[in-house]
Amino acid sequence: MSTTLSTSRTKRSSYEIWRNMKQRCTNQNRPDFKHYGGRGITLCEKWKSFDGFYDDMGEREKGMQIDRMDNEKGYYKDNCRWTTPAKNSLNRRVIKKSNLPKGVSKNHNRFTARIQINEFTYHVGSYLSPKEANNAFRDVFYEWYGESAPVEVANE
Repeated sequence: MSTTLSTSRTKRSSYEIWRNMKQRCTNQNRPDFKHYGGRGITLCEKWKSFDGFYDDMGEREKGMQIDRMDNEKGYYKDNCRWTTPAKNSLNRRVIKKSNLPKGVSKNHNRFTARIQINEFTYHVGSYLSPKEANNAFRDVFYEWYGESAPVEVANE
């Protein structure tokens, strides 16, 4: 394989990352626009062209993703890096999808309580009301953490 062909493929990979990044910030028809351009995430002037982006970020190594270190800020050299998918998944904004208390989610017509302890998620139970699920979550939460709980838990 020639060096030119190899470089071309690598550059194409960086190009796809740039193109998708730009679309997330500018294309109002994309479903994920609301999480990027719709909330003010932009590209710096230099990165509006692929050459500017490539000049700052260089070639993307296989398997790497673009990561904004501060998810409240836009895409620019000092806020972006290439990172692994695993590391990128730890740097995500929490999107609250409901007004349910912490640890409670709705699944069909029931409410599920789950608690995360260290890196494990435990299923506490499935309940008919959010109040029952919240109470079960709180019981397990305080049983595990005691009175020195690290976060506030809804008291409903």
